Amino acid sequence: MQLLMDALKFDRLLTPTYVKYLYWLLGVLVIAGGVFGLVMSIISFSISGIISSVLSTVIGLIFLRVFCEAMLVMFLIEARLRELNQRMGGGR
Repeated sequence: MQLLMDALKFDRLLTPTYVKYLYWLLGVLVIAGGVFGLVMSIISFSISGIISSVLSTVIGLIFLRVFCEAMLVMFLIEARLRELNQRMGGGR
């Protein structure tokens, strides 16, 4: 019940937890797309397709990681600011 009240009053943010699950889900999709592209390139005997599917998978995973970390950094900044506000005697 307390979790629901915190969520409704926005005292506790739920998104940081979901970002981690979203990262794994999207990572699996990026890898699946890379494997699909790799298989299609092997079937069509395309060396450039093989190279591009491997590179796009690696680059996609890197960009996904950077994006998710950037989102989590924003939430960590918010948490630290909230903590500082409480230490300074402020708060809501």
